[in-house]
Amino acid sequence: MARLPYVATEDIPAEYSDISARNINIYKALANNLKCAREFSKLGRYIRYDSTIDPRLREMVTLQVGYVADCAYEFYHHVKIGHQFGVSDEDIHAMIAETSGRTSQLDELTRSALRLARQLTLEGKVDDEVYAAVAEHLPNDQLLDLVVTVCHYNSATRFLKCFEVDLEDTYGPLVAQFPLRAAAQ
Repeated sequence: MARLPYVATEDIPAEYSDISARNINIYKALANNLKCAREFSKLGRYIRYDSTIDPRLREMVTLQVGYVADCAYEFYHHVKIGHQFGVSDEDIHAMIAETSGRTSQLDELTRSALRLARQLTLEGKVDDEVYAAVAEHLPNDQLLDLVVTVCHYNSATRFLKCFEVDLEDTYGPLVAQFPLRAAAQ
């Protein structure tokens, strides 16, 4: 059960309709501080709609963050979102394989970006080899957007886990299809 109450949509003032429009638990929890919710949402909207990186790559690194952070809410929401942006079930299985040290058929940029996301999530930094491997494929604006994406979703996973935000029941089939590391151990 969540540590913060979920603010009901009808209890959110009309001037914050951008927050109440997203009737999911993360926004219901964030609505405990509407100004914070709005600012958090602004960066998320930029990442999803205006980022310079390929949407599939964006979703792959977001999935990687959710997966290595063992954050069910983040991971399963982005399985669904990722499907909308070209991420296949095979891509998700490949990301899981890469996480466990097995090789996959993912392209070099995606594998390198996943390594960057894993290192930044687990170690808080990126080594020179991984950085160079990603920087070889992306111009500076895209490299910056990639790292900001990883950092933003690391922030989201920590928020979600700290406040124990519940994953909505509708995600049950995805949970069964793609168990998180903690569940698989």
